[in-house]
Amino acid sequence: MQPPRRRVAPARAVQWFAWLVIVLGSLSILQRCYEFTKVSSNDAHLEQQQHDMRLIRGAIRRTGYEEHPLEADTAAKTTVVGQDTPSMAAIEVEATTEPTGEETEAPVTTQATVSPTPSPTENETTTSPTPSKEAKEPIVPIVQLTEGSQTPLVNVTVEPKSTETSPKKMTMKIIKATSTLVKLSPAQLAKQQEQCYNEVDLGLIERIPESTAVVCPVAFDDDANATASPLSDALVQPSSTKRSRITLIKTVDGLRATIFSELALDLRQVRIHRPIKTMAQDGGQHDPRFEFLPSIVYCACDELDPYLKQHKDASYRVWENMFGGFPSADHSSTLCAGPTAETIDTVFPEDDEDTNIVRLTGKTVVIARKDDHNPFFQLSNAMNVWLLLRALEWDPQDVRVVYLDGGYPSPVDMLQERLLSPKQNLVRGNDLMGKRVYFQGDVLLAPYETFGPMMQHLDDAQPCQDSTLFHLFRQQALNALEIISPSENDGEEKEQIVVTIISRRPYQGRKIQRVWRNEAEVVEKLQVHYTSFDGVPIVIQSIDFVDLPLKEQIRIMLESDVVISMHGAGLVNVLWTRPQTLVLEIFPKQRKRWGYRNLCQYLGCEWHDFRGGKDIPTGGQDVNANDKVIPYEEWQAFFDPLFREFAGKLVPTTPVPPEATTSVAPGQDDQEPVLVVPDT
Repeated sequence: MQPPRRRVAPARAVQWFAWLVIVLGSLSILQRCYEFTKVSSNDAHLEQQQHDMRLIRGAIRRTGYEEHPLEADTAAKTTVVGQDTPSMAAIEVEATTEPTGEETEAPVTTQATVSPTPSPTENETTTSPTPSKEAKEPIVPIVQLTEGSQTPLVNVTVEPKSTETSPKKMTMKIIKATSTLVKLSPAQLAKQQEQCYNEVDLGLIERIPESTAVVCPVAFDDDANATASPLSDALVQPSSTKRSRITLIKTVDGLRATIFSELALDLRQVRIHRPIKTMAQDGGQHDPRFEFLPSIVYCACDELDPYLKQHKDASYRVWENMFGGFPSADHSSTLCAGPTAETIDTVFPEDDEDTNIVRLTGKTVVIARKDDHNPFFQLSNAMNVWLLLRALEWDPQDVRVVYLDGGYPSPVDMLQERLLSPKQNLVRGNDLMGKRVYFQGDVLLAPYETFGPMMQHLDDAQPCQDSTLFHLFRQQALNALEIISPSENDGEEKEQIVVTIISRRPYQGRKIQRVWRNEAEVVEKLQVHYTSFDGVPIVIQSIDFVDLPLKEQIRIMLESDVVISMHGAGLVNVLWTRPQTLVLEIFPKQRKRWGYRNLCQYLGCEWHDFRGGKDIPTGGQDVNANDKVIPYEEWQAFFDPLFREFAGKLVPTTPVPPEATTSVAPGQDDQEPVLVVPDT
C-alpha cells in the first residue's frame, strides 16, 4: 500500500505565492531603474544638442507648407534644422529595434537627411526613402509630402551612424519635436490662403460690412427702408422715428463691435472695478474698467432684446466687455429701454442747464481697457479700431477717442490718439467720472482687446504668413507718429550691426515675471566676444522700454538688426522691426505662447525660440512665470550659428574692389557725365 500523499497547508501555499510576487516585483523595479537611467542619460545628451539645432518656426514664407503641432500626449518629438525654407533639413531621430526573436543591442542613433529634389511627375511618388543597410524593411520617413505646390518636393534618406547591430526590423522614435511639415494639395492651399486672407489680412476689412445687422432704424417710410439682417431674412420693423439706431457687428472669428446713433451714460455713481493705488500693485488682479450699474446705460430702442432672442444670440451682450462686474445671468438691464417720453428726454435732452454734463458730438470711439499697461493688448486695441474705421469708412480726422476706464497713462496712448483721432484730444475716463455723458452722433463701442487679428493662433501653429493688413497698419502707424522707416535695402554699406536685448526689470516698485536673472553677465561676455564681423563693428545693448516714449522704442527697433528678449509684452515691439530682422525669444521651458512668432510671420522678421537654461520658480505655482538663468556657453551655442549666418547676409564676406563710376551733378542732367575715380 502506498504511503498517503502529504498535503501542503493552505497557509504555506499563500506564503510561497507572496514570496514569488515580491521577487518578481523587485526584478521589475530594478529593470525600470535601469531603463530610467538610460533615458535620463539620453535626454541630458539631447538637451545639450538641441541648442546647436535650427528651428523652422517663422522661416517659412508662403511655400505651400503647413506647420502642424504634435499632439500634447505624444512623447515623440522632432527638431527640424537647416535653411530658411523647408527644402533642406536634417532631422535627429532615434531608431529602435523591435523584438524579433533574436537578441539585439542598445538602440542605434540615426541621422535622417532631407535633401531637395525636382518636383515629381504624375507617375512618381512624392517620397523616396532609402533604407539603411542593416534594416530589412524601409524606415518610415519623418516628413510625409503630397503633390500640390510650386515648392520642390524632397526625398528622405536614413543613414545609421553605427553598424554594431543588425536588427531584423527598425522603427523610428522621434526625439525632439517642435513641428512637422505637411505638403498641401492645391485645394488645401487655396482654402488656407482664403482663411488667412479673411482672418489676418485685408479680407477681414472686406467682411466687416457684410457682418452687420441694424436694429431700430431711425426712419421708416416703406418696405424699401426696412433693414434685413444677414443672420436671417426677417425685416427689422421700427417702432418710433426718434430713437437710438443700433448696428451690431459680429464677424465669424469673434470680432464684435456695436454702433449707437444716440447714447447717454450716467457716470455720476460709477467707480473703478478693481483699482490700485500705485503701479507696484499692477498685475492680473487690476481691472481699471468701471463697475457696471444698471443705471449707467440710456438708449431708446425696445427691439434689441427681441432681436437677439429671435436670432438665438441672446448671449450677445453689447456691454459685457465694456464694464467690470458685468451680470453673468440677467443682462436685460444692459439693453435699451423703449422709446418712452422719459427715455427719449434722457437720451435726447433739449434744455438742460446742468453744468455736470459732457456733450460729445460727431463720431466717437469708446475703448474700455482692462490690461491698460500691457502694450501687446493696447496695440491690439489700436489695430482693431483702425481696421474698423477703414471698414466703416470713418475718416480719423473726424473721430474722437474716449477711454471708458480709470486706467493709467501708457506709451501706446500717443499712437491711439494720433492714428485714430489726430484732430481731437483723447478723452480719459477719469475726467468723465461723476458726470453725465451725452454722445450726440455715432458711437462705436470698440472690440475687446483680447479679440482681433493679433489674437489669432496664440496657442497653436499659425499657417498664415506675410500679411498686407499688418504691413499697412505698421506703415500708417509710423506715418501717424511722423517716423521715417529706413528702406530694407538702401544700398549703403553697413556701418554697424546692432544687437538689442529688451530687458525685463522691476519698475516703479512692481515685481514682474520671467526675468533673465544673469542677463547682465551674458551681455558683458557677448560684448567681449562679439566686437566686429568682417570689419563691421557690433553694438550690443540692453534696454528697458518701460519708461521710454513710444517713438523712442520704435526708433530703437528700426535701428536694431537682432532683437533678443524674454517672453513678455515688451516684445510686441517686433511690430516695428525691419523685415528680415533676427528675433530670438526666450521662454520658460513650458511656456507656449506664439503672439510674437505670428507678428514675425506677418511682417517678415526671422524668429527663433530658446527654452534652455534653468528655470527659477518665482514663488507661485505658475511655471509659465519662471525666471531664467542661462549659462553663457549654452547661450553662445544657440546664438553663435544664428548670428553668424544672419550677419553674413548683412555684410559681404569679400570686399568689392572700387570701380570707376559716373555721376551727374544736380541741375546738370543735359551735360556730359563726370567720371569719378576712387582714390587709391
